[in-house]
Amino acid sequence: MKEGVNNVFIQNQAIPNNYRDMVLELLKDNEIKFNLLKEYWDFLDETKAEAIDQANHHMRTEASINDEVGEVRYYIKSLVENEIYPIISVPKQYDDAIKNNGGIKAHETDIPGLKLIAGIIADKPFKYDDSDRVFYEIKCKSEDISPRFTGESKSFNGVVAWNRDFIPLSEMKKI
Repeated sequence: MKEGVNNVFIQNQAIPNNYRDMVLELLKDNEIKFNLLKEYWDFLDETKAEAIDQANHHMRTEASINDEVGEVRYYIKSLVENEIYPIISVPKQYDDAIKNNGGIKAHETDIPGLKLIAGIIADKPFKYDDSDRVFYEIKCKSEDISPRFTGESKSFNGVVAWNRDFIPLSEMKKI
């Protein structure tokens, strides 16, 4: 299991709080991925803290977000080039439908009229509640995904959205 960054799970789908430490332990022999992830996580933590501070002081603007986009895209490209792919989390009840449809389709979001497929790259996958979920690693190119700036602070938290409405099973690996 050492080769898969996204295979760091404990039984019963529990996603450990020390996820990053566990990933780094698995990658200690792969200096490139190890250093890339450490650098990326530092960047995530720093930019999120800055975004929250700016939002708290009513200084978060489109310009400040745009300043971060280039750096975020650099990290996404580096991660994907090193075969660190995004993960999507799906309620288990939809797993058969995904198989029957030959992949996953974009779905409605909290924003009315917006349909998309979103996941997280190189960080702890989302598990919204205690429901049973399945997780898929999505093999993609960096051009296939775009960063999402989310939350009240409109910060980048590793959330990415696909630039298309369907991902075929051939690009999906259940983890």
